[in-house]
Amino acid sequence: ALPIFDLGHFNKNFLDSFRSDESQYNSIFLMHKMFLYIITGKNSDIFYIYNPQINAINKISKLKNNHANGVLISCQDKLFCLSGKYNKKVEMYNETKKEWIELKEMNIERSFYSACAIKNKYLFCMYGYNTPTNKYLDSIEYYDINDDNKGWNYLKVNNINSLKMNICGFMSINYKDEKIIIFGGINGVEENSVTKFYQIILGNDFEKYTIIEETQKKPKDIITNKYYYFVNGFGQFEDTNKNI
Repeated sequence: ALPIFDLGHFNKNFLDSFRSDESQYNSIFLMHKMFLYIITGKNSDIFYIYNPQINAINKISKLKNNHANGVLISCQDKLFCLSGKYNKKVEMYNETKKEWIELKEMNIERSFYSACAIKNKYLFCMYGYNTPTNKYLDSIEYYDINDDNKGWNYLKVNNINSLKMNICGFMSINYKDEKIIIFGGINGVEENSVTKFYQIILGNDFEKYTIIEETQKKPKDIITNKYYYFVNGFGQFEDTNKNI
């Protein structure tokens, strides 16, 4: 393998993001339009772009806040960096000016959570862990990127079977803007791994009608692998027929 052209001390800053108490790097990643976007550094606030076509990684700018174990997500071809262990801050990347702009902050600090873009308009942030209170969260909040004045609102969910959704380290996937599929992670309250899929069913007016349920489907190799834990919170994959 050819060495990557490092145009901004990426290797040093990535190593600086390592936390021995968590045995992991406090960096977040996003694959978008054939580029790998990375936020890393000692304070999780340095923005890099890796271009695989020229095998080069370049430092672009710094963010205004520390987003350790937050989420980097795209919607309407814009990049958003959401919350993290230490704050509720939300930032949007201005590609023209190559700078980050602060938006309305979230309701609570979230880390090790998952985010999902719905209807190319809403950002959903689900569950995760709150570092200031040392508690696993069971709430969902959402944001309309077309109207920053509305800010972030908690989603009212009809939890028919009283499921304990205090989970972190999971992946969420938008299924046709009708459901959010939840896969993997651990349940911090029940102290076990999540071995089944959950689905959040969104009504036409999800602000009034949303249901969460546990499905009977399990990953085929969950018995072998015991659990899956994701640290980036966002992923969407399509096959050649554009199926998610």
